[in-house]
Amino acid sequence: MRENGTVISVEQGIAKVQFVPKEDCERCGAKGFCHPEPGKMVASASNELGAKLGDTVTIETQVGTSVLAAALVFLVPITGLVIGYLAARAFWGTEPAGVVGAVLLMIVSVLVMAYVDRKILKPRRFMPRITSVTQREVGIMAKDVVCGMDIPEDTPHRTEHGGKTYYFCCEACKVKFEEDPDGYAEEE
Repeated sequence: MRENGTVISVEQGIAKVQFVPKEDCERCGAKGFCHPEPGKMVASASNELGAKLGDTVTIETQVGTSVLAAALVFLVPITGLVIGYLAARAFWGTEPAGVVGAVLLMIVSVLVMAYVDRKILKPRRFMPRITSVTQREVGIMAKDVVCGMDIPEDTPHRTEHGGKTYYFCCEACKVKFEEDPDGYAEEE
């Protein structure tokens, strides 16, 4: 599966990407589960490319990974349900015992899968990943008072003077400003 969307948050190497679901998603009976808000869907994706808030990105999920994840999510609990029923029914010989055994073993199998997913498998193994950043969001721009260049305010080259923050394109401009801050601040 491949989708294009906008990064709405980034935290610890995971980006939340909002996108408009494809037409097939809109016809699906489970669409309320995947995207409760009509016309919008949000997916968590591994952010190995360093996408930032507002960037337009492409996310992909491997087909084999999706099939394996679905098999684990559905088959393991169902197997636990059946085995729990048969084992409890054989051991205690009653229908209610079989039902209780089925429910208990299904719950245990779900808990075991959750543990295996978090501790043994790599947590991001089944997660979609960002495969490309198609458009970078342009941040708020500031003017370097030394050379006049427009630069993003998220630059690491900045300093405070007279209660105001000044932004620079490089360390050399910052050093030049710090040698005569009042001179550059007056020119502004």
